[in-house]
Amino acid sequence: MLNEHPEEIVFHPEICTNFCKGSCCDPWWGVIFYTLKLDERTLKYDNIKQELLKSIKTRADRIKERYVTSETISRKLFQDPIKYNITIENIKPDVKSLIISLRAMFAFQCLFLSDDKRCSIHPTILKSDIRPPHCEELGNPDARIGEKGFCRIVDTAIKTSYNEQDIILSVEEERNVSNKHFNEGVSNINEVVNKLFEQIQDFQRQKHNKNPAETGKKPSRNDICPCGSGLKYKKCHGK
Repeated sequence: MLNEHPEEIVFHPEICTNFCKGSCCDPWWGVIFYTLKLDERTLKYDNIKQELLKSIKTRADRIKERYVTSETISRKLFQDPIKYNITIENIKPDVKSLIISLRAMFAFQCLFLSDDKRCSIHPTILKSDIRPPHCEELGNPDARIGEKGFCRIVDTAIKTSYNEQDIILSVEEERNVSNKHFNEGVSNINEVVNKLFEQIQDFQRQKHNKNPAETGKKPSRNDICPCGSGLKYKKCHGK
């Protein structure tokens, strides 16, 4: 049962420990939207893959470095992501380049999540808080949708006057969304890169109709070949 005086619950630890059971941490999702510009130098097969790989690893590493305990000797919460769910939201051609908008979702397994799906460094257990600031903020009852610290489950609890059934349904909905993203992801970062690369290739083929002759305009020798190979025209169909 919930505390008889819910207004006294600070950041709702009873909801976090008794209801959620790791729904926010098993896995913990890091979501980043970013753009990647591939210029003439990078618009080659190997270079495109290298740029994609570097951009993904850089952003995953930033999350790992940011989520550490506040102890004197800090400890990281995460190792490498256990799943990558990364999609291309948009591809915009520019002068001799492509601007690619991506949504990167990283599923991390928290190293402090116990076997019973409880946070072993939660303040209700340690009686002190050594979690990173973002973890401390999660469940802030004053946070609104889209703001840092917002939790849909806590929001449901407040709006329904702490009705247990509504909270349970909210937890279940949260888990279903997480499972959907998790099942759509892959565990191998190279597989992610290959899938994204195929989408970029498809875009280039559609844009240029596969064959330079079909575009109705012959490119100059130093232009990127319209076939989508990533090579200059003089080294591809312009030979």
